[in-house]
Amino acid sequence: MPAMGPGAGGGILDEVASFFRSLPPVTRFLFAGTGLVSLAAGLGIVSPMQMIFIPQLAFKKLQLWRLVTPFLFNSLSIDLLMHLYFLYRTSHDLETGFFVGKPADYVFFMIWCFGLITLGAWYFRLVVMARPLLMAMTYVWSQNNGEQLVSFLFGIQFKARYLPWALIGLDMVQGQIPPTPQLIGLAVGYVYYYLDRTYPAQHNGQRLLYTPQILQDWYPPQGGQGGTAAAGYRYVPPVRPQPAGPTTGGRRPAEDATSARRHAWGTGRRLGE
Repeated sequence: MPAMGPGAGGGILDEVASFFRSLPPVTRFLFAGTGLVSLAAGLGIVSPMQMIFIPQLAFKKLQLWRLVTPFLFNSLSIDLLMHLYFLYRTSHDLETGFFVGKPADYVFFMIWCFGLITLGAWYFRLVVMARPLLMAMTYVWSQNNGEQLVSFLFGIQFKARYLPWALIGLDMVQGQIPPTPQLIGLAVGYVYYYLDRTYPAQHNGQRLLYTPQILQDWYPPQGGQGGTAAAGYRYVPPVRPQPAGPTTGGRRPAEDATSARRHAWGTGRRLGE
């Protein structure tokens, strides 16, 4: 068996560290926080009961970490790996696309989601809120990339705007009826997208939702271009074919060969299974 070079182990660690440093800040927090909280609870370092949302303890006993850890907690199983993958893809795409150059807006979106999902969890007695958060993010992503094709189960393709409903339908087929966590997340994402994009577009730019100035001061705008930049690719809308024109020397005008890449989505599983 060949001996391992002295720098082999360090090379792997360097690659992991490089990947972690390459993540945008909010995505880095969500990704690392989810991994650490889930591992700590799964390995028995802390009790899972300390990670879940219990309103009486969060507010009356001032155990304020319970307002954050339920969004990061997942069972230590294949569900965790799948959740981390989709969390990374969706958050990275949002932070480098929908919110590119506007870190304060993305932080405000997270505060918006945490606050409204917590209210929904209080009313419906949910104790873990990672699923609603990911659904809210997925809804905003799907509406911002509504015409992009996504691949679902068995290669089924449809426009991204329908992805949240497909995920909810899949949960119902798997026995989660009613799919309360997913519906809470969808509602939170819908209200945010409507106030941030749909309403201003319908009312000549008039806005009802603003990122607080204190967040603008803490997280000032950064350089960057808008669009739908994603982890390693950018969606390019199909180009309409050019009408045939007169030929020159027997040659036809060149056609654009650019094609859009597609998201591939797995089945997913419910928390706690």
